[in-house]
Amino acid sequence: MNFRKNAIKIGIGTIIAQLISGATLLIIPHLYNPRDFGEYTTVLVLSTLFLPFATLKIEVLSTVIKSNLDSRFLFWFVKRLAFTVSCFSIFITFFYFKYIVGLEVIRAINLSLATSCMVIAQSFAIIQVQMRIRDQKLDRIAISGVMQNGSTLILQTVFTFSSKGSSGLILGYLIGRAAAVYTLGGKQLDFFRYKINKQKIQILTNLILPGKSLFFASVLDGISVALPVLYIGKFFTSEDVGIVGLLQSIMLVPVSLAGIVISSTLFSSGESIRNLGYKGSQEWFNENLGSLYRYFLVIFAVTSITLLPLLFQYFFNENWKIQPQLIIASIMNTIGTLILLPLVNRLILFGYFGKVRLLSTIRFLVAIFTLFVCYTLKLDWIFSITVFYFMQSGMSWGISLYTRSRF
Repeated sequence: MNFRKNAIKIGIGTIIAQLISGATLLIIPHLYNPRDFGEYTTVLVLSTLFLPFATLKIEVLSTVIKSNLDSRFLFWFVKRLAFTVSCFSIFITFFYFKYIVGLEVIRAINLSLATSCMVIAQSFAIIQVQMRIRDQKLDRIAISGVMQNGSTLILQTVFTFSSKGSSGLILGYLIGRAAAVYTLGGKQLDFFRYKINKQKIQILTNLILPGKSLFFASVLDGISVALPVLYIGKFFTSEDVGIVGLLQSIMLVPVSLAGIVISSTLFSSGESIRNLGYKGSQEWFNENLGSLYRYFLVIFAVTSITLLPLLFQYFFNENWKIQPQLIIASIMNTIGTLILLPLVNRLILFGYFGKVRLLSTIRFLVAIFTLFVCYTLKLDWIFSITVFYFMQSGMSWGISLYTRSRF
């Protein structure tokens, strides 16, 4: 098993990519205002809601469930499905921007089209990453992350001089994603290479149906992540959404770093790990990455709590006022997410999709309950999001403690 070699290979590229992403988040507040970033955040969040429908999680299921179908046919099918879902998303997001948020028709159309393009870009990137994992080409994944974040940084900076509002942010992100897909091998899209017949439909059905729990889990996770942004967008202002979006983007850096390294290395060694059994995989994980991962969590917690308030004070202008309690709550929520990452990835690897759905359902119910209470008590957006993050963090810690003896 080349787990450590794979982890180092993917880790170096991912660290560089996330450093570039961090630099972007320091530059963006000086180029765009909170309202622009709020629209950009809303488009990103809405696009993630459509991702489970655009891929049906086939990219994951094809590595866990044995199938007689050629893997390239599966990804060809997902690409065409992503196009269909992205077209459908235009109408739903237009309704949201026009009638729920209350934007002008032209602006609502522009943002709904941007959301559709985001769905395609993210779906293609997800598909290509999984194909490279199957091919054991983890260096491609590492390089693609650097290409994406580097292109995004350059283009979002350049577009601020030629684009108005959130357009520069959206265009920079889309072109950055396109660069990542091309690096991963996306130039071979094969749109018209295969034909659907009854046999292939039957095999696809046999692949997708066992993974329906994973699909529902992905839908619930997407809603849980989107809820605070959509809640603020409905009852408060776009500027408030921008501030929360910036904070979420900063907290996404360590989550992306850990998530990409863990998922890529685990799934690239999937068959060998499954042969150890579920309990054996826990011992194997602790032996190979456990102590390093725990050090990562401690370092992240200490540096974030001590440095992040100073970062906001000295690097961000007065338009980006973020209360200390909101920063601490988001850090705790991020730590909770990081704690659950190894557990969720191992459950998926062993096909325990029902347990993954259970975890996602708990998270979703906690999110709904928290925001309902905040709405009932008429709390302001800062206090609402602070409470939301603390509740999500407590839920993650509770699940982590409970599952040590149960899963």
